[in-house]
Amino acid sequence: MAEGKAWRPYLSEFHADRAGITERILERSGDEGDEPYGWMSERIPSEGVVLDVACGSAPLAPRIGPERYIGVDLSTEELRLAAGRGAGGLVIADATRLPFGDGSVDAVVCSMALQVLTPLPEALAEASRVLRRGGVFTAMYPVSGPLSGWDAVFALRLLWSLRSRIGAPNEGPLRRPAALVRSVGLRLRAVESRCFHFPLNTRADIGAYMDSLYVPSVGRERYRRARSAMERSSWFGYAPVPLVRLSAVKED
Repeated sequence: MAEGKAWRPYLSEFHADRAGITERILERSGDEGDEPYGWMSERIPSEGVVLDVACGSAPLAPRIGPERYIGVDLSTEELRLAAGRGAGGLVIADATRLPFGDGSVDAVVCSMALQVLTPLPEALAEASRVLRRGGVFTAMYPVSGPLSGWDAVFALRLLWSLRSRIGAPNEGPLRRPAALVRSVGLRLRAVESRCFHFPLNTRADIGAYMDSLYVPSVGRERYRRARSAMERSSWFGYAPVPLVRLSAVKED
């Protein structure tokens, strides 16, 4: 993969080649009933229509219910997986141009995509536009830390193997979430952090974890070498998955 590839083309290729990879990592990052999607679902209202922006393979659909769920994504490969699990209400759409009316949904959720949606202000403005007054916006996204102990050792080993940092275009704005959501008419309710762990029991586990990383600046050969180096580090036993859960409400 070319060095420095722009994010949108990179993401399109990534999800075409690795559809469902994020779900496969997160659904195993924690105990049954206490994994990232369950954690995020605690902040999703139990009633009303829920719009899942950049829904991917729709891992949240079973938790929300088919009668309430609408999922939008640009990846036909991800939406094919979502349809295969029985998720209804699936639409191919850009997060910055949602094909829904003003105030037409009761909640908007965005799982593991806020860090890469561009332009972020336009995507958030669209989420706010389609959300009814008093409706809830909930997002979950990865962060780099802080990490402690063995998690930090793993992260250093990973970065050394890749010879590159792991980042996303919206890291800066997401460090100031209150101002970010306020700019589109949302009021921040909570920003919560938690570090889950993905088990590295086999070489296949290590390969899956590596495949889930967004690293557009890492070329194919360097990625291959990094993956091999990490497979030789199987003694770690697990990989940290630090996440943020954000919730906000549409101003009345």
